[in-house]
Amino acid sequence: MKPILPSMKESRRYLAFHIDKRLQFEDAKSKIDKLFKEQVGTLGMARANLKLIENLFEGDKGVIAVSPNFVNELVFSLALSEDPRFKTLGVSGVVNKTKRFLNKKVEGGM
Repeated sequence: MKPILPSMKESRRYLAFHIDKRLQFEDAKSKIDKLFKEQVGTLGMARANLKLIENLFEGDKGVIAVSPNFVNELVFSLALSEDPRFKTLGVSGVVNKTKRFLNKKVEGGM
């Protein structure tokens, strides 16, 4: 079986985020899915192809992969969270460049 050509693969954006309290991976995943589903619905969630990247999740920081068309909706839905509070650190098209946002010190009144 031939591998898929890079031009045929779906493009992604990677969003780095910070949470004001430590969560387990499954808890964070369910919270993000719930927040996003409230804003865009089931069909929008399927089109966005939202995935929390497990090996980049550290308890209070992480990276979410999303379709480029749904980046603004994701940022909006994370901004509406009350408990825990999510803060967007940055968005990039490459995972390695997104890692630099995770290394920055988080500022602000969270």
